[in-house]
Amino acid sequence: MVTRYPYRENADEILKELCVKGIESRYSKDIRKSAEEKIAKELEIIKAQGSASAYIIFKEMLDAIEVRPNDFVIRGTVASTVVAYVLGFSDIDPINSDPALYDDFYYGLDGKRGVSFELYAPEPVCKKINRYFKNYPGDEKVKRKKCYDIPDWWFIGGYDEKDPFGTFYINVIPESEVKVIPALISGDVYNICRPKTIAEYVKCYGFTHSTGAWEKNAENLFVNGEVTFEDLIGNREDVYEFLLRHGINNEMAFEITEYVRKGRAYGMKWKPDMKSAMTDANVPEWFIGSCEKIRYLFPRAHAILYVKKFMKDIEKWYLTGTLNDSSEIVYNADYLTRVLSDIEVLKPGNLVMIGGRPSMGKTSLALSIVDSFSIINDKTCVYLSPSRYKESLVRRLLDIHIFLSGNMSKDWKKYIGKLSDMCADAQKAHLYIDFDIQNGIEEAIVKCREIGKKEHIDLVVLDYLQLMTEYSLDGLSEELTRDILTRLKDLAVELGCTVMVLSQLNRTVENRKDKHPKVSDFVGIKKPLDIADYAMMLYRDAYYDKECDRSLAEIKVVGRKTELDLFAQFDGYRFYMQ
Repeated sequence: MVTRYPYRENADEILKELCVKGIESRYSKDIRKSAEEKIAKELEIIKAQGSASAYIIFKEMLDAIEVRPNDFVIRGTVASTVVAYVLGFSDIDPINSDPALYDDFYYGLDGKRGVSFELYAPEPVCKKINRYFKNYPGDEKVKRKKCYDIPDWWFIGGYDEKDPFGTFYINVIPESEVKVIPALISGDVYNICRPKTIAEYVKCYGFTHSTGAWEKNAENLFVNGEVTFEDLIGNREDVYEFLLRHGINNEMAFEITEYVRKGRAYGMKWKPDMKSAMTDANVPEWFIGSCEKIRYLFPRAHAILYVKKFMKDIEKWYLTGTLNDSSEIVYNADYLTRVLSDIEVLKPGNLVMIGGRPSMGKTSLALSIVDSFSIINDKTCVYLSPSRYKESLVRRLLDIHIFLSGNMSKDWKKYIGKLSDMCADAQKAHLYIDFDIQNGIEEAIVKCREIGKKEHIDLVVLDYLQLMTEYSLDGLSEELTRDILTRLKDLAVELGCTVMVLSQLNRTVENRKDKHPKVSDFVGIKKPLDIADYAMMLYRDAYYDKECDRSLAEIKVVGRKTELDLFAQFDGYRFYMQ
């Protein structure tokens, strides 16, 4: 018979000693008493479960491979426990967490909820963990299984084919399988709510990972001004706290919260005692109605771990954290470029195509990225374009840099003053702009190689593909297009940089009811990803409907194994994300 947890002699005493040491190193004397009280309660539950060995085995593994809490993300609500914090499983302190965490959701009110550990980690950490269990030094039996298409489930102490998840396991998921950064920064939720604090980002992350919580639910309540952002239901703990604030007892609040989390209230399917408890406590109808639209709610602890790991200093990394004269948030221009780097679009050796119909904003997007690369981040960029656009492009680059730097002022004299500052920045920047391309792609490649001999190039932009050839737009054959793209891909690999080429999209887009571009719409080539690593396609509703918001833009990013929709802002000068 397989038992739930491996047996370790004196496991409870050993775990208690480890926790005492952890409290001393993690907590100052003024709050150590609170931590000791929480630990005592949790250790009682662990002892009743017989799960102390599970914690010891997990800690032994972390110590053996020498990884720290910020090297991985532990899934679920284990981070809501003080035991996990003092043992070094998590960097989230449940006692001082904002927003708050509750260990009841990990152990269950009856303390019988099973203990296992699942974590996301970078590939090198995953390899260390898997190597450790392949050569496991302990006495327990270890079995590796593939479940839900994820190969690395380590069952420790036994494995029951009839009830595999009834035994203790450690599940290791490569971080590359989880697209976290894009989910934290793009989409309607972030555009509408505009989070600034960790707590606000946590709620927004909950919206995007729950089912039925945002669209036609919290979105309407917030946009219509019916409910404050604080009261909206974005994660499981939001329900729990709202009910407690209305005087519902802990047990009933917990039961209702779990009922809503699992989607059981969907379609007004309440248990009679739940509905009466909320009615008696004068819980507002909007809240009950919001619960009835939810099919699944994301746990808060899980969201906090993601936000703090991948956006540890949100205001420093993504926002300027300052206000301009009109008291509007000045968003960091580097934002969009960071996103594209995070999802490995702007990777050395990559060929990236930017497509859009005429005047959709291809050049503005490219110039925004160039400014971010060269002037803000001091990287070397080469921008190549036919001479007919010289004055226009230089002027646009000046305008973009002033906006991107957060230096724009309504005072025209101040604006003129900033031009000299920007010109000084440009002189220091490693930015090569050449408008004298007379002989097409061959000359462009030669010029890039010449610059590459002087210094390493990080980004090359060609604006645009159809103007880099002597052929007319209609005469640009697929054979010629593929040849040009192949040579540009070879150049990217040769120089160890990103090569970005702008391209028109076919007129057939205009004939479709849904005018969102597709990868097959690029002029001259039906399957650009046969050669290019990524295709980025621009779309703005206002391009087709003048009544729509001109500032809203969509950037579809498609790779061979990736497809992602980014929602950006366009102010006529630049593209940015907020």
